[in-house]
Amino acid sequence: MRKKKISYAKIGVIAAIAGIAAFLCFFKLGVADIREWDEATNALVVYESLESSTPWDLHLEGEPFFEKGPLWYYATMAVVKLNGYSAVSLRLVSALSGFLLILSVLFIGWNMFGFTAGAISSLILLTTRHLFFFDPAGICSTHHIRSADGDLLQILLMTWAGWAAWRVTRGQNRWLLGVALLSGLAFMTRGPFGLLPLILLGVYAYWYPGRMRVSLKHIVLAFVVFCIIVIPWHVYMHVHYGTWFWDSYMGRHMLDRFGTALENHHEPWWFYFPFLLNFYFFAAGVLTLLAVFFLFKTGKRFSDFRFFLVAGFPAAVLLIITLGQTKLAWYLMPAYPFFALLTGSQIAAWKQSYRWASTGVLSLFLLVLVRGIAGTAPAQRILAFREAFAECAEGVSASDIPLPRDLRVFMHINRYQTNTHTICEIRYDPLNDTYMLSSD
Repeated sequence: MRKKKISYAKIGVIAAIAGIAAFLCFFKLGVADIREWDEATNALVVYESLESSTPWDLHLEGEPFFEKGPLWYYATMAVVKLNGYSAVSLRLVSALSGFLLILSVLFIGWNMFGFTAGAISSLILLTTRHLFFFDPAGICSTHHIRSADGDLLQILLMTWAGWAAWRVTRGQNRWLLGVALLSGLAFMTRGPFGLLPLILLGVYAYWYPGRMRVSLKHIVLAFVVFCIIVIPWHVYMHVHYGTWFWDSYMGRHMLDRFGTALENHHEPWWFYFPFLLNFYFFAAGVLTLLAVFFLFKTGKRFSDFRFFLVAGFPAAVLLIITLGQTKLAWYLMPAYPFFALLTGSQIAAWKQSYRWASTGVLSLFLLVLVRGIAGTAPAQRILAFREAFAECAEGVSASDIPLPRDLRVFMHINRYQTNTHTICEIRYDPLNDTYMLSSD
């Protein structure tokens, strides 16, 4: 039986989404300068580790760096070795992960719910500003597709792991090895959050024991694959650093981060929910709320792993980060792909029943174009002030610069050659209503 050919219309939609995604992920990727705090920290870790005699041991300011898993750093170091040390090289792994995430959501949604659902899901991600841009107010200054952070690589791996888990529930036992592999890699990127797809699959198997059958052989093989990915690095770190590693890696950056408000990042329990209804961060928030309502109204059964996954994954993310005492805006980001798939699946179902849904889909696509074009403005604006920053780094006295009050930009200059930590900062003086360019 011959496979059905993809229509030209679908090819056109895929090409358009891929083109917009490439533009938003890669256009002038290096224009915005490396920013405090986490992006600058990651840049220094990559630089110092490459300069050391043991680059597989991550270093920061001459000390071992235990804060996160090594996978993103290793991948970024490889890019830097090939392309040189620059903002583009440092951000390329995240940008590529974001681009692949958008296309993956398209094809996963297509595979699970149909082409319309997949296309809408990817468009929803493209309208999610939280995923793409530096926030001038500083709430989401880094940790997105266009910054040098490991979040997007972990989110991509978790999304793939969720899709592989769905294949397991359809009787394809060999995909359990894929779930273990991808979950292990996600764990090695940014820690235990990467285990969530594997945990959800286990919960589903417990709640619905008759819905999936996995052989003992595949369970053992999956366990072996996971151990091969995760254990060697942890054993190496234990042998070389002992309790120093565990106290920092697991004690401070996992347990303490969950149980206490590290670095004064204490917020009320409802901190994350306004983000989901804020058009500036998540444009499809209201649509997602409606999708959740219709999902329960239509009586969709969570014994269908598709709905268990796209509803259960973001619910689990929200539960974990809400219970955690350290609250940061980017902790919400792993939920976005699954919110998009949930919303896309329901809009596609509405489209079959309500004609007005077609107009809504077209409006969403136009919104993507408008937001995509407008979204380049911050990069263009930062580019206009690069010369002033360069003068500041060379010791030129501070000067007044006309800038919006909420814009706060950091730049690290000549650090790669001199190994110094020069920061230029635009500061607003409320008493004199002026903007001063100064260096530390």
